[in-house]
Amino acid sequence: MNTMRRHRRIGTPQKGVVALAIALLIVVVTTVVTVGVSQIGVGEQKNMANEMRNQEAAAAADAGIARGIMYLAKNASQIRQSAGSGWMNVALTRHWTACTNGGTALPCGDGTANQFDNNWTYYQVEPPPIPSPTPSPLPERLFLNGEDLKDHVSVWFVARNGTAGSALPGRTVFYIVAQGTSIDGSGTVLAKQAYSFAPFLARTPDAPLIAAGTIATTGALNVVANPNGGGSGVPLSSWSNGDTALAGSMQTCQIEEFLSTNTNYTYQGDPDGNTVTLCPSCSCPNNASLQISSSGVEGIDILDVDGNTGVNPDSTSFPSDLFQYVFGVAESDYQKVKDKAKLISNCETLGPSSSGLYWHPTGTGDCRMPTGTNVGSVAAPVLLVVEDTQFRMNNNGAFFGLIFAFSRTASAGVAINGGPTLYGSLISNQNINLGNGNYNARYDATVLENLAKSLDNGGMYAVPGSWKDY
Repeated sequence: MNTMRRHRRIGTPQKGVVALAIALLIVVVTTVVTVGVSQIGVGEQKNMANEMRNQEAAAAADAGIARGIMYLAKNASQIRQSAGSGWMNVALTRHWTACTNGGTALPCGDGTANQFDNNWTYYQVEPPPIPSPTPSPLPERLFLNGEDLKDHVSVWFVARNGTAGSALPGRTVFYIVAQGTSIDGSGTVLAKQAYSFAPFLARTPDAPLIAAGTIATTGALNVVANPNGGGSGVPLSSWSNGDTALAGSMQTCQIEEFLSTNTNYTYQGDPDGNTVTLCPSCSCPNNASLQISSSGVEGIDILDVDGNTGVNPDSTSFPSDLFQYVFGVAESDYQKVKDKAKLISNCETLGPSSSGLYWHPTGTGDCRMPTGTNVGSVAAPVLLVVEDTQFRMNNNGAFFGLIFAFSRTASAGVAINGGPTLYGSLISNQNINLGNGNYNARYDATVLENLAKSLDNGGMYAVPGSWKDY
């Protein structure tokens, strides 16, 4: 019997479709991952570019604040001046301009909302474009044409008005507002910080003549008293820690009696609206009833130490450190004040446009006032420290402010003749010997208050917590 064998056909598995599907899936996943990673990379690059532009703009704004601080300090004497290059001179292209309520434009606004209303005024430091020829550096310009930052920073100062809506800056806080832009101009940062000036005068002096030693007068001297120097309604002409010897043609009086002796007046004002009547030809009246003190006669306006021989008992409240009385710094630390001052070896360089703190150092000869001209003004007085040298004023000019004869060796002196007028105060930490001089010492509260509030040379400090950028 034939046995038939049946052969089973074994087929080969069809694996190609599966492999293809897997390959396609891998390609799809890889593509998705690649696209995703690319998008992440592009996004990261965009973020990095944005961050870089922001950092560039922020760095420019920070530089604007830093340069603005230096600029403000360097131009302190111009802030409240209306003549020449003063920032209140409306004839100039750049001057203080009042902000408006609701204004959104820089610097009174931030571009979208108002930041400073009409109680504030602003001054733009360096408006673009920078003109030719190449501008000079500080104090005129923040940046030179060769500096990269000049095209990427705008700086303004914003100050409280004297009155709402006016362009009269106050003497309180100054905001420095700076806008920085990135190199490509697409990024901007606005920053602001408040700064205030520290006064270099600790207080207004109490009398037109103050000495830590004696005061001797033998010439023709007219002294106009501080009407409230000894207290409310109590005049004070001379305050010393030794005897005040009144000799010669010396006499003291009140301002009304002084001005009544002549009508040859001129006037000076200040930005606050105060006006001072100047009268170089005036003098205290010869009528004893209109005088307070005179040669050999001490009235209530003389406060000294003379064994209680005058009207007033001996002074017991004289400052132990007269330098500290004036500057708020101990005499042993006088260098701190000297470092802030403008050092001058020749006092004849002073003039009507001078203002702020000057220091005539030892070893530079006598400090001689210029002939035939004034020094300082009512609005911008001068504080002159004469160190260990002689102060000489031999003309018919005027000095507005305070003269401090500062000596650690008792060698300083004062020589005045020729008919000048001091509007303010003469102070010495030694004796004052006026000799045979002929001059007027006139206490003027407006001049001394303007000196105490002066922005020049006093230094600046940041107001804590005032920094803001956006």
